[in-house]
Amino acid sequence: MDREELILTVSVILVLILIPTAAIYIKYNGKTLPIGPWKEKQEGTVIVYAWTQEDGGWMPNEIIVKKGETVTFVIRSMDMAHGLIIPELNVDSGVVKPGSEKSIQVTFEKPGIYVFYCSVYCSPLHYKMTGKIIVVEG
Repeated sequence: MDREELILTVSVILVLILIPTAAIYIKYNGKTLPIGPWKEKQEGTVIVYAWTQEDGGWMPNEIIVKKGETVTFVIRSMDMAHGLIIPELNVDSGVVKPGSEKSIQVTFEKPGIYVFYCSVYCSPLHYKMTGKIIVVEG
């Protein structure tokens, strides 16, 4: 392989890696994605991932639901024990052990913004473990 072929091969490989990486970075505002797929609210279920790496927190960390809607939250702990609480609604998932999940159902009766937190001290980055649920008129 001569020098030109090597440069062309390396260029193609870089393009194949950089373009998808840039697209993911732009879409998720540079947040590190958790291991495995995640999805927004669909059919009344939200899968919420928790992890405490450098850019850790909840994924998604902002959820929009309609007033009166009952939503099942599936909390998946990616790295260590976590727990999801919504103090204003007196909701507490309890401890979710690493690599496991728990489901809780919540009905949102009033529009507004509800903040959720991690209820288990998980690391020095515990303070990043917040998110919000925005309840809009149906």
